[in-house]
Amino acid sequence: MKKTLSLLLAVSFLTIIIVSVTGCNLFKPIELDEVKTTLKNAGYTVTVMTGDEYVETEDAVAAIGAYELEKYLYAVKGEDAIHIFFF
Repeated sequence: MKKTLSLLLAVSFLTIIIVSVTGCNLFKPIELDEVKTTLKNAGYTVTVMTGDEYVETEDAVAAIGAYELEKYLYAVKGEDAIHIFFF
């Protein structure tokens, strides 16, 4: 009885994990143009920079180098700000 219950719980848990990962497109890559369009349609002002441009700004995170950062997206709407780094 205990083995059957344990097996049933394990299979249920794995099924939930698999459905969660595949159901919400977790592994779908984020496209810069799609994000930019969505944010603009939501009323955000969007700025996109290359890695080299971002590293030269005064707001740059010191741990991020231009050689590893492809693009940086910054979106503002009122007091809300969104930072997205594409590596």
